[in-house]
Amino acid sequence: MNASGNPVTLTYGGTDYGFDSMTLTAACRIEDTPLIGGGHYRVRAGVNTNTLRLKGRVSFGDLAAYKALTDAFGTGRRSFTLNGTQFTGWTLLTGRLTSAEGESFAVCELILTEVTE
Repeated sequence: MNASGNPVTLTYGGTDYGFDSMTLTAACRIEDTPLIGGGHYRVRAGVNTNTLRLKGRVSFGDLAAYKALTDAFGTGRRSFTLNGTQFTGWTLLTGRLTSAEGESFAVCELILTEVTE
């Protein structure tokens, strides 16, 4: 957990952004092809897909910084560190900044995907 109370710290462009939760999902599609005479041939179809979901509470004073982060990831491939681990070549699938009436904070949710050149 970092000083702001968030257990996940994303560092991009020299700025730290705190998130409460992180989920990394890796997916791969496998296909089976039946063979004449019995048996089957199993092969990986397509490329692996890695998706990273970050979600956290944000003070209203930090909304502009998180909006800038969302905009940056929405305009191309970006590299960043997550709790000190380097991630290279990711882009934004979905970015959301929301708040409910009467809440003292907003919620930032980013869904990033790994892309190749």
